[in-house]
This record gives sequence, structure tokens and C-alpha cells, in this order.
Amino acid sequence: MTFSFSLQKLLQVKEKERDEQQKHFEVSRKQFEEAGYRLYHLLRDREQMIVGVEGYATSGTTIAALQTAQMASERMEKEIVHVQGLANDARAKMNVQKDALHHATIELKKLEKLKSEAT
Repeated sequence: MTFSFSLQKLLQVKEKERDEQQKHFEVSRKQFEEAGYRLYHLLRDREQMIVGVEGYATSGTTIAALQTAQMASERMEKEIVHVQGLANDARAKMNVQKDALHHATIELKKLEKLKSEAT
């Protein structure tokens, strides 16, 4: 006669829940990475734009060119603020998913320990 763990179905459900939480966490982590890369590129572009505008100011240029550069800089700042918000939201979502994954893993380990002690 083989041993049958009485909570085997519950163990399988908890394994499935943990696997689903792992998938959700990976998706949210990927979204956070994408937002972070987008923010990084925007900040790098802003830095390059600032260097270019400083070059305009030292080499002498038209006021229209400086105004255009200023408007582009303002648009970029607005986009940076927007992407920072997206990155912060993605980070918060990722942390929630990480906590849920951690909780699901703990619940699974409890059942696995019960099973190992029962055998």
C-alpha cells in the first residue's frame, strides 16, 4: 500500500497559485524594467539637449533657435515627469506582486513541510 498525503489536492492548488504569482511577478518586473529604461533614455537625451543648448549659447545663435530648444526642453521635462510616474506605479505593482509571491511560497512550503513530516 502506498502512502497518500491527505492534503495532496491542497498542495497542488498552492503550487498552482505560486506558479501564477510567479508569472504575475515576472510580468510586473518586466513592465518596471521597460519604464526604467524609457526613463533612463529620456534623462540621457535631456542631458545631451542641455549640452547642445549650452553650445548654442556660447557659439551664438538666433533667439528663435533658443526658443525652439526651450520649448523642446519643456516638452521633455513633462514627458520625464509622466514616465517617472509610470515607473513609480510599475515599481509599486511589482512590489505588491513580490509580496504576493512571497506569501504564496510560504504557504506552499508549510504544506510541503507537513507532507515531509507525515511520511
